[in-house]
Amino acid sequence: GVLIASPLRSLEHAGWIIFEDIFLAISCQRSISEMRSIANRTAALEGSEQSFRQIFDEAPIGMAVVGFDESFNQVNQVLCDMVGYTESELTKLTTVDITFEEDIPQGKQNAQELLTGGPRSLVERRYIRKDGEIIWITRTAWLMRDIEGNPRNFLIMVEDISERKRAEKALRESKRELDAAHQANQLIMDKSQDVICTINGEGRFVSVSLACEQLW
Repeated sequence: GVLIASPLRSLEHAGWIIFEDIFLAISCQRSISEMRSIANRTAALEGSEQSFRQIFDEAPIGMAVVGFDESFNQVNQVLCDMVGYTESELTKLTTVDITFEEDIPQGKQNAQELLTGGPRSLVERRYIRKDGEIIWITRTAWLMRDIEGNPRNFLIMVEDISERKRAEKALRESKRELDAAHQANQLIMDKSQDVICTINGEGRFVSVSLACEQLW
């Protein structure tokens, strides 16, 4: 803005240029540091995702990543074999679609408890296979979060316990039959006029009839 520039004006411009260069150098250094940090975090996240996927696929039990709308986002082969669907078929369904009707309300309640900060959920419920067969399973569920701590989806582990349930049912029926037989035997003993008793291996009386009581 002047016709003749003084030497001080040249120094002033040089000073501003040096200041801008220093500022830009510091900004570039910070940007490089931030980009390196982002790259490291991304690499660590990719490594973690790869490890998770390997564990997910090779797990000996059924595993699935389930969205908040109960849809199957990811499933492993064990779960597919358990319910009789292919991976592409199962990822088009929700957990409600394969859950026995009476067990659906409990599943929704468990999901709400996890979203409100509840601990992991471990429940027994019934799934309906593609062929219509009903199987008993144990389902363990966790709430998965992103790196910022925000809820992302559910991780569930599923184990088929149908054989155990059948064994428990057979045991209950056997016990019921034994109890009924014992009651029938006791009734016969009580109504009999004969002296009837049962004795264990140590020679102790286990049960006696009324006639036996009256005799002794």
